[in-house]
Amino acid sequence: MLTLKDGGPFADALVARGIDVRHGHVRSRFDVRGIRDAVAIAGRELDLVVSQGLDAQIVGALVARRVGVPLVTIHHKQPELGMSWHRRALTRLVARRIDRVIAVTDAQVPDLVAHGFAADRIEVIPNGVPRPEPTRDRAASRSTLELGADDFVALLVAALRPEKRAGLFVAAVESAAGHDARIRGLVAGDGPDHAAVAETARSAVRVLGARSDVADLIEACDVVCLTSSAEALPMVVLEAMAGGRPVIVTDVGGVATVVEDGRTGRLLPADVGSSLEEALLDLARDPAAVSAMGAEARSRYEERYSSDRMADRYALSFRRLVGG
Repeated sequence: MLTLKDGGPFADALVARGIDVRHGHVRSRFDVRGIRDAVAIAGRELDLVVSQGLDAQIVGALVARRVGVPLVTIHHKQPELGMSWHRRALTRLVARRIDRVIAVTDAQVPDLVAHGFAADRIEVIPNGVPRPEPTRDRAASRSTLELGADDFVALLVAALRPEKRAGLFVAAVESAAGHDARIRGLVAGDGPDHAAVAETARSAVRVLGARSDVADLIEACDVVCLTSSAEALPMVVLEAMAGGRPVIVTDVGGVATVVEDGRTGRLLPADVGSSLEEALLDLARDPAAVSAMGAEARSRYEERYSSDRMADRYALSFRRLVGG
């Protein structure tokens, strides 16, 4: 394996398994010498180039063309509709050289085609995640978070950026708690909206900041929420399902391909309104429904969204490109 930049924990894991990993230390798409040196390191040993993001696509296209191997690009998000004209032009230019585009949901396909990627080269492989492994049981996690055994806890995990609309989550939980004092909310994540979100939180919501114990937070909660205005296939939804928790999410991007309303969670309109508050109140009153949806969510995860299943599908796609 040749990485165009540097190493890291994933490279270390591969080296530990006996895989030859080398690094090109390419600084940017303008680093002509670095790209040339990376190609020299690889020689003719490469079978496939995999890229993610525009800069990596450009560098990957140069390497793939020089060595004469297929080029794959992976899109985990919707293409940037508001990108500058020169990035749009570069995207269209490099799109012609992509042999396979891997998207994570069918909802991405129309936008990818609009950005110049060939429809017959797009393959959809849903994200997969490993099952969360909490370090504490539910009671211990709740105790650490100062939550009562009877509290109904909603969790939002997100980078606190405008499109995540964490303020809507906070407002809905605070309002629902006015009708049912057992309802509590947790916000895990950091970002440019952190201060504004923390300012709106009152007695029912705790804004925790960046956390490394998301598995413990999922174990502690009853439902996981996401109030985004735009998504492709959010990992936190899959992590919640893997942890046996129903999800309350807005119907954006590819979310509806994962969440079945009333079976694995609740699917809300993108404009949300009062629907999140109503969903929280409904589920807080119906623990049997919460338990049933959580069990169904875990079953769907095991069937479709495990990390092993995703890896198998990537491997099959790569093998087809390089002729077996």
